Amino acid sequence: MNEKLDVSEETRQEVIRRAQERHHRDVRIARDMGLPKGSVRKILAEAAGVAEVTAAKSQRQIEQNTHRNKGIVRVLAVALVMITGVALYLYVTRLPTEDDAARNLSSVVQGYLAKRPPDNWYVHDQVKFEDANSMQEQIKADLNGMLARHSSLPAVAKQAQMFSGKFMVEFFDHAMGDPKKGNPFDLPADHIGLILFDELSQNYSMVEGEFALYESNWKAILIGGVEFSPQWKDALIIHELNHAVADREGKFSSHALMLSDDWSGEEVEAHELESAVLNQTTAGAYEKELQTIVDSKNARNTTELLATLKTADMQKLDALFGPASNMEANLRFAQYVQDLTSFWLIHHPPEKGSLRNAKIANYRSNYNLVSRME
Repeated sequence: MNEKLDVSEETRQEVIRRAQERHHRDVRIARDMGLPKGSVRKILAEAAGVAEVTAAKSQRQIEQNTHRNKGIVRVLAVALVMITGVALYLYVTRLPTEDDAARNLSSVVQGYLAKRPPDNWYVHDQVKFEDANSMQEQIKADLNGMLARHSSLPAVAKQAQMFSGKFMVEFFDHAMGDPKKGNPFDLPADHIGLILFDELSQNYSMVEGEFALYESNWKAILIGGVEFSPQWKDALIIHELNHAVADREGKFSSHALMLSDDWSGEEVEAHELESAVLNQTTAGAYEKELQTIVDSKNARNTTELLATLKTADMQKLDALFGPASNMEANLRFAQYVQDLTSFWLIHHPPEKGSLRNAKIANYRSNYNLVSRME
């Protein structure tokens, strides 16, 4: 390394001064010893020369020390850059955990649900008898029309064959009390009930905090009497009718333990049917938007996908269906999470095991994540 180092003139003069002082001291000693004058001049000349030599040696020592220190600094700088690079690489390439996904979803759902209009419960207190009759007939007509609109979907065609024209609509008011002994309504065996309950009935044992469910013991769908957008009302009821079909056909999954493979498998099928209805009502736009969002994340697994979702992603899906009240928005969010992760799995099938098993595991994971946000 031939780099010239800058040693200040002040430093150099200081070194010379100190060397001269030492030699002046030696001259005084020589005089005291009676040495000739010429010897003294010789000593002074030698003192100046020695001082110059000492200054040069000191300068070289300073240069060597400076070179060595610069070398150490360079090594430390290179090491710091390498450590920072490795740390950054590990941070960027690490896979997010379920905790990461849960924290992100909690943040996303807060933004998504902000400023939602309140739910409009049209089933409240006791529906007047004259109103109840007209409402029941209108709802029956809507249900039959719903099955007809979506009968191009094979699963809905089966529902239509089994239930079209056989709906019984009833209203349940909390003032009737918690029906712990079973269905308070008398339904014909070959019919299916649609029981609309009021807001204060949500904590009763028949509902247990759910908004919509199929109750196999009652042979009926229980659903909150809240105004919904037409697309999501169809999708939600068809989802629950899928459970009714499984029950009527005697499938083991309809009575399986909650979150077991069989139970979860039936839920996967119901959510996929719900997604198909939503896609049909938007002429394919729903599935296209799902793909756009999934592709934009470039996620390596479904956990990373959920950990990178934004409120804006959910709002883009929402734009396909129009505004939603708080209750409907909550149900939409859960369906979006399920559909986005299922869409990722379909386009990234597992190398080992079946796609169905992967979907079941994904559903359980999503169920637990969404439950943690409640």
